[in-house]
Amino acid sequence: MKKRFKADEKELYNTEEFFLSELSEIMTDELENEVHILIEEIFINIARYAYDKVDEKDVDYEYPYVDIDIEISPDKSFFTIVFEDKGYPFDPLAKPDPDMEEYIKARRIGGLGIVILKKFSDSVVYSRDAGRNILTITKKM
Repeated sequence: MKKRFKADEKELYNTEEFFLSELSEIMTDELENEVHILIEEIFINIARYAYDKVDEKDVDYEYPYVDIDIEISPDKSFFTIVFEDKGYPFDPLAKPDPDMEEYIKARRIGGLGIVILKKFSDSVVYSRDAGRNILTITKKM
């Protein structure tokens, strides 16, 4: 099932409701917590940063958006979530993971979204096609 959301932090609740409704038949408490974290990390980053370097006239829709597609495998052994936007090109997987020992020593705040994404996903793939950022996440049950 695919749905479009305005790329606005105020839409986070609606994106989470969409995920929960689509995945309710396979959702465990642990999976629900992980999915909430994944959704929040990805959606908020798109809402905050994807369109900040894009001239509004370059976006051919009435508002900056995020398309989200959720597919459950026929045997319900995994699901795939695809986030698409026409924002500024950004490959979240291109940057190396931080050195966690240094990160902790420096008492940094933030900057671990991609690390969390990788930890809670079985596969994460980024591509750029036809001016769109496409982030595909696969999660086994």
